[in-house]
Amino acid sequence: MLMGYEWVSYSGKRKGLRVTHQPAGAQRSTYFLQLPYRFGIPLMVLSGTLHWLVSQSIFLIAIDFYDPFGKPGTGSDASNMPFDYKTLGYSPPAIISVIVLGGLMVISIVAFGYTPYKRGMPIVGSCSMAISAACHPTEQVGSGENIAEKKLQWGVVSTGADGLGHCAFSAEDVGAVVEGKMYVQISSQPLRDLWKNKQDCPQDQEPVGLPFHQSIEDLENAAADGCAICKTVQRDVAQFQSDFSGAKKEPGIRAERGGGPDWKMCLVRDGDPLAAVVRGRKTLSSSPHTLAHALNWVRDCDKQRTDRRCHVDAAPLPSRVLDIRDSTPHKVALYEPIEGELGRYAALSYVWGESSPFATTRANIEANKRGIDTDQLPKTFQDAILIAREMGIGYLWIDSLCICQDDSEDWSRETSRMASVYSNAYIMLSATGSPSSTSGLSIFSPSRPVPNYSPFEYTTTDGIKGILHAFSSSRETAAKPSWAGNNALLKTEPLSQRGWALQERWLAPRVLHFGTEQIFFECYCSFLSEHGFYLPGRSSTPTPAVL
Repeated sequence: MLMGYEWVSYSGKRKGLRVTHQPAGAQRSTYFLQLPYRFGIPLMVLSGTLHWLVSQSIFLIAIDFYDPFGKPGTGSDASNMPFDYKTLGYSPPAIISVIVLGGLMVISIVAFGYTPYKRGMPIVGSCSMAISAACHPTEQVGSGENIAEKKLQWGVVSTGADGLGHCAFSAEDVGAVVEGKMYVQISSQPLRDLWKNKQDCPQDQEPVGLPFHQSIEDLENAAADGCAICKTVQRDVAQFQSDFSGAKKEPGIRAERGGGPDWKMCLVRDGDPLAAVVRGRKTLSSSPHTLAHALNWVRDCDKQRTDRRCHVDAAPLPSRVLDIRDSTPHKVALYEPIEGELGRYAALSYVWGESSPFATTRANIEANKRGIDTDQLPKTFQDAILIAREMGIGYLWIDSLCICQDDSEDWSRETSRMASVYSNAYIMLSATGSPSSTSGLSIFSPSRPVPNYSPFEYTTTDGIKGILHAFSSSRETAAKPSWAGNNALLKTEPLSQRGWALQERWLAPRVLHFGTEQIFFECYCSFLSEHGFYLPGRSSTPTPAVL
């Protein structure tokens, strides 16, 4: 609670940050008592008083008898044995004081818990990603200045032409946030530039686009004549008309329109002739074609060598890995490499699900070293083994198999090494869209959703001919602006709901995300999707794209 109190205070008052290292500039040191003194000192006084009163409430009484010569006295019985007396003593005033003081402390804590924070700043608790998102430098700070050493205040630092505000800590004047309005933060410089350019556009600038049908009847006629783009638009217009008609019949429905586009249409290619013109590729239900497309992303990244952080050719193998080099398709084995042995391995990031997946224990570890029948493994594990083999990778790391789950010493040792396991992996295979280890990867699922495409022929100015496919984005995707970043695209996926999966994603140099609707490739150079969505690579510091 006090951490939240300290956090929200920056929305109403400009002050320096509290730091654990030597303060610089306007920075302040942490509290000596780890709490603000106005809370820490009274708490220490009350705690000391309460302990003293407890010691005075109940106590031990011991009485020893001695004769006039200093020898232990005797009782009245004839045994002539030494005699002493022990009993429990208590003090009613002290007991009453303890009850009253303890009750007042409990009531004070409960009352403090019901005290609302000052409005004006979202509560983030101790989430380091949300804190770093709010602390990134803004355009208001000069290139030679260190904003962390200044007195700061959190608030709105800019507002776009479409009404979206940008919030952050700033050394300059900031505005107050307004409840119900949408705010964003931009995590990488290219996207900040995009946001800034968008703000600088003249308000009276002519809209970019082409004249279109002025009535639904004209649209329907064009769609009936075979226009692929008109078919795509008309299909969603008809769906909207149906939804709107039903919504009007529902009591209590009110119209509300937020910022951002209401509808998006995308174009993807079918095959390679138009690859130089259109990046996106038609989503195919055939998993071999999809897998080949994903492997091409990895190979292209290997060839480009744009950022050395993307590439881990050979690294020390983890303490245990799955050896998947066996020529028998349905056989793998748990392998313990010698210390310092180098190799190329993949790692799997996934959701365990309600039931624990196939795991290594003290009872079966030796049997797993001799061999594991892949048919016994969950579907996600089997798919990961298949993909790693297609990549020509000899080893695969899966936590439930490579850590002895019922050996606390082994578990503690191996979990402490997870950072190196993820950061040294050649590729991270992320079951982003799978709710459990039994679900398998999305590209192998027969129920994988495929957009409703409308194909048409297209010829470039250079005379290259090919087929393009028009389709509309889902409402969830259309509601996410392209500059919102890759986190917005993956935000609702099952794996993105798990906090522990964060380190797996950000520590791995490259990640293949097998999402619910499409696959994505993420590295330090780029973020790509099947539909052709592209973003620059990761920023140096991992921060969420939407605050």
